[in-house]
Amino acid sequence: MPPLVAVIINLNAMLIRRKGFKYINKIRSIAANFENVQVYITQSPRQVRNIIRRLKEMKVGYICCCGGDGALRHIIQETIKVYKTQALPVIAHIGGGSMSMIAKALGFKKEPHENLATVLKLRSQPSQPVYQKELIQIDDAGKIYYGFIFSIGVVVDCLKYYEKTSKGFWAAICLIFHCILGTAIRRLKIYHYAQAKVFYDDHQFPMTKFAGILASNVKDIVLTFKPFSGTIQPESFLLGIYALNAYELLSHVFRYLWGKPVQRDLKAGKVFNGNAQTLILETDEDLTIDGDVFLNKKKKMRTIKIAVGPTIPMLNLCPNSTGI
Repeated sequence: MPPLVAVIINLNAMLIRRKGFKYINKIRSIAANFENVQVYITQSPRQVRNIIRRLKEMKVGYICCCGGDGALRHIIQETIKVYKTQALPVIAHIGGGSMSMIAKALGFKKEPHENLATVLKLRSQPSQPVYQKELIQIDDAGKIYYGFIFSIGVVVDCLKYYEKTSKGFWAAICLIFHCILGTAIRRLKIYHYAQAKVFYDDHQFPMTKFAGILASNVKDIVLTFKPFSGTIQPESFLLGIYALNAYELLSHVFRYLWGKPVQRDLKAGKVFNGNAQTLILETDEDLTIDGDVFLNKKKKMRTIKIAVGPTIPMLNLCPNSTGI
């Protein structure tokens, strides 16, 4: 019998919400054509936790996430907690959310039911494209999270704004231009400058006011933008620090979106773009992890520590991709 494949569908995912049970039925139809496949529908992290516990007892081989990057983060978080030091099942991100950048970076670019069919065909092959992917570990004043993309600053405010829109591709495009115009027209401005003391590896960044700070172990952030230069080094993550004012950000925004910092900003020490092993922030800012916004409602100062996290096995259809 082939290894058990579990599909965990996030009912709050954009595609599932918009298409309703049409897409859930497509996923179930694909699952019914293969042996040893189970489909679960969830709406909360607690439900995910209970399902992972059950799947561990059933010795599941693959867990497929149908949802956005936030849903994937919850599945990975709960899987690590439940399995502890034991070997993890293979994770596949088959997409379905408004933000499914990890799915795209790993080559799952079709609709969720089509991506699921690909996973079910691959599991029987002797040579499976399993990729050992390092996570980043975020310690937010003692609360531990695992993920792929962390940020404070403009990205947080943009995501807050995006959540209030209809979402989707065109909403994201409009948001980018709204953000660009907002640097020049005050009443359109949808973000503020983040305040933080920043330490990375053995360095302290000289400034405390930022357009944004990004830490990631994927290069493709959203809409194919790649704001990081270079490649991800072993036991490191990509780090972008942007201490830019509105004019500097506006005048070269597209260079920064594609990982090509302006030399004068690099020389002036206003920008860092490269690999790091640790990042420490002393801040009271809100933050994002994989598309989820974490609000600091009481605006308490706290220390956030970011380092390379544990390794998880993931299906990767693009073994030579620079996006991961």
